[in-house]
Amino acid sequence: MCLSAVGRGFLRVFGGLTNLLSKIRSKSKLYGIHIPLVLFSTLLLAIYVPFVAIPFTFTYNLWYKLVFGSVLHVIAILVISSLFYTILEPYPEHPQHLKVEDDFFYWEKDEKSLYVVEKCDEIGANLRHITAVCGTCGIIKTERAHHCSLCNVCTPRLDHHCVVLDRCIHYGNQKSFILFFFYMLFFIFTYAIANAGLMLYFRNIAIEGHPGHEYNLMLLLGAWISLTSPIYNSYLMIYFGLAHILMGCVS
Repeated sequence: MCLSAVGRGFLRVFGGLTNLLSKIRSKSKLYGIHIPLVLFSTLLLAIYVPFVAIPFTFTYNLWYKLVFGSVLHVIAILVISSLFYTILEPYPEHPQHLKVEDDFFYWEKDEKSLYVVEKCDEIGANLRHITAVCGTCGIIKTERAHHCSLCNVCTPRLDHHCVVLDRCIHYGNQKSFILFFFYMLFFIFTYAIANAGLMLYFRNIAIEGHPGHEYNLMLLLGAWISLTSPIYNSYLMIYFGLAHILMGCVS
């Protein structure tokens, strides 16, 4: 009983935050600002400077920097490009011949059914692949086409709406969405290997008892666990998954 009350309270708070973010999102779109893109860009910059640029600038020899630095920057470019492509890829449009008449929804039920059958014969579509007619967009929805209430658009072959990226994942950007996780995992493994020597160096400083070693060790261990550990990608996936589950509960 207590747990269910806590769960309902949490979902109510999460729903309120979601509505607030939706209002901010709608306002920001009027000014051409994409909030998830800004947040992710800021996060990537905040991670890059202290944990990539500074360690590689003031440590390691030249050849080590060239080899691992080049590899890391190539992977980082792939991560950023796949993320930007996923967010900025335009929604695929339905063909114009799938649109119904303006007064279609005022017709009788038999007239609607006959019109859809004739429309399918006209365009050569299989009637078994027709699921419904969208009352918002006014189009005949084919199989796996769904109307997203958040984006307010019908999307062919829609997979899901990513509440973290504030973007529908469809056949146009699904590949880049998956590649984003793959490149991120590859980047984390490579970065962990490249900085293993640096972590051992600070571990030895801590063992020898140099002044201030506690702060250095805590800072670098925190960076290692939260940013460079291979399980970070698992945390990222869990975060995406929980966000989608909670969004489904409150919608």
